[in-house]
Amino acid sequence: MNLKVLVALAGALLIGGNAAGDNATVEEVENAVRTLNELFVKRDADGIRRLMTAEHLAITPYYGGPQNITEQLEHLADHRLTEYAMGKVKVTLLAKDVALVSYPLTLKGTYKGETVSGKYYVGAVWVRRNTKWLEAFYQESPVENAQKGGRFRRVRYGEIFVVDGSSNQLEARVYNTTGLNDCPAGKWKALDPEGIKKELKALAVILNGPRYWIMDKAGLQDKPGPVVSFGGLEMRQIATLKVPAGDLLGGRPRRTPYSEQVVMRNTEYTYAAGNKVYELVSPDGTAYVMQSYSHEVDDTLTEESLSSLGNRLKLPRNWKYRLRKLDADWVVRSTEGKAHVIQDEFQNTYQRVDPVTPARQDAESIKKLLLKVERDWATALEKRDGKAIAALLANDFISVEPDGSLLNKEQYLEARVKDQELESSTLEQMQVRVYGPTATVTGLQTNQRKRKGEKVTERYRYVDVFILQDGAWKCISTQVTPLPAKK
Repeated sequence: MNLKVLVALAGALLIGGNAAGDNATVEEVENAVRTLNELFVKRDADGIRRLMTAEHLAITPYYGGPQNITEQLEHLADHRLTEYAMGKVKVTLLAKDVALVSYPLTLKGTYKGETVSGKYYVGAVWVRRNTKWLEAFYQESPVENAQKGGRFRRVRYGEIFVVDGSSNQLEARVYNTTGLNDCPAGKWKALDPEGIKKELKALAVILNGPRYWIMDKAGLQDKPGPVVSFGGLEMRQIATLKVPAGDLLGGRPRRTPYSEQVVMRNTEYTYAAGNKVYELVSPDGTAYVMQSYSHEVDDTLTEESLSSLGNRLKLPRNWKYRLRKLDADWVVRSTEGKAHVIQDEFQNTYQRVDPVTPARQDAESIKKLLLKVERDWATALEKRDGKAIAALLANDFISVEPDGSLLNKEQYLEARVKDQELESSTLEQMQVRVYGPTATVTGLQTNQRKRKGEKVTERYRYVDVFILQDGAWKCISTQVTPLPAKK
């Protein structure tokens, strides 16, 4: 059975549904499916061969491409599966001797030394030959979890802090459920901090959650720890936390709102353009951006309700709660392996926004980044894409135009969006120079225009000045000087 036939059979399912309602046959297929999967866990090559067609084809995310039966059996020793847990199996009879099988799957183990643990959805085609059901096609598709799929905002998670050390130097190992599960309510409520504390011989165990992420993407530079289970709830260690001795009075945690704590982790959080961010701003202008909101104090909190959270907070004197809508992606990083975090009285957590200094970036990386910004800018000019242009400019941007006039950001955007003559903008001879948190880009710009039915070429020397603003490079000024036309 070739792949085209298999696709046709899948189409038949969508069009016609079951060809027959033979319950005995369905049960026979289910039993064969379970038997074959058990043989795979056992790595029983002979048994597997007997339940597959000679032309069998398998596709999985970790095979690196389709494998026929010979290839699958050759690599059977590369499988190290400790669990192959099938969910509810659905068998659809497409014809008397053809069945489509589907079911959710949880895998635990490795393939060629790399983890394959995770949740998948399986689709398979089985055919009956000489009264025996055989698998002809098998495919696993990963069910993207929050972490692997890149989606973090509003994803539920929980953490456990395991505190050790002396009374003068306390440190907590931070275990987190993200990427493993969504912190199921039943398992979270069943956790026994005292029991975990005794089992691990820790000074204290602190439950931190359930919580919901607010960033859109997150990157962890350090490799997370191995998966561990607390009362059946899987977690990984992702960080360590310095715990002030005064925060563990009598062996019980005490949290002080609006006081900084240092978390040892290398992280990069991305807040996406078009989304809102929620910040606390101290009297000296230091900003702390919310990374997650908590249900520990108020389990009715939602992201929608965060817009009015400032009215409920008892902020320290001269502090303020700020809501902003981003016009460009915003990346917030920890500094030299440390993140400085605070909590409000609802135990929502905020990370301090540290300026990104060029010393923390590779010089070549900065140059490549700014050259890309320049090219993106030229493309946006050609498309008259005001939103894309705005994302590259600082709020107090100034443009010195070829005729010497000055345009602010709003005026510049209006002029470029209305510029119907521009057909292309080409950049050459670009050079980047970095001066601390400021950089300049110089180059040659050639614009092709169509003016009153005729093509016109304009050439300029330009200099763009960039500054680091909220962790991103933004152009604060541009100046262009017209060059004489080529003869």
